[in-house]
Amino acid sequence: MAATARVGLRERKKQQTRRALQEAAVRLFGEKGYDNTTVEEIAEAADVSYRTFFRYFASKEEVLEADFTDLIERMTEAVSGRGDTPLFDVLMSVGTEMCREFEERGDFVVERNRIVLSTPVLAARVLLLQADLHTRLFGLVLDELGLSGDAAIGVRLVMGSISGVFDAALAIFMETEGEQSLVRLFEDGIRTIDPIARPVFDRLEREARRPAGMGAG
Repeated sequence: MAATARVGLRERKKQQTRRALQEAAVRLFGEKGYDNTTVEEIAEAADVSYRTFFRYFASKEEVLEADFTDLIERMTEAVSGRGDTPLFDVLMSVGTEMCREFEERGDFVVERNRIVLSTPVLAARVLLLQADLHTRLFGLVLDELGLSGDAAIGVRLVMGSISGVFDAALAIFMETEGEQSLVRLFEDGIRTIDPIARPVFDRLEREARRPAGMGAG
């Protein structure tokens, strides 16, 4: 029990340091500009050493991107440990969790978005990052269902609709500077596509579980 508590404390401290670095970076980017801010200054503002910064992030660009790249790891863990939980519900749960965390850090998320959009090099990186995330999430679901070829079309369509809901909810959240609930926006959007998206996932899961050689029945 004591060992578990120590691990939990270490993880909380790591999370606190990570967030402190993110918030310090965004504050400095806003005050000095992205190009004029150094890693050393970010580390000093977060009250950590230069070396400590690189235990959390590979570059100052990654400070702004880390929450999104974390999504793949979260999704992978959730999918691999889902048991009998429908895959659609697992994806929605992780999406809602991410929206809730963004909402809790609303000021940081809104300011980060403003900085990214006003810095061409960052805006371009984010577009590439989003494309990569969509491709990797699509691949994760395909691997889980063991699908390929024509069967992958349904997955791509549904994953595209889910990503579209998240992107739209986040855009509205940014436009209103956090005044609207990101969780509510995301959940309302998912309810809209649920009658179409969920049956597709359910059918694909049934087919994935069907022994080889059996027909659709």
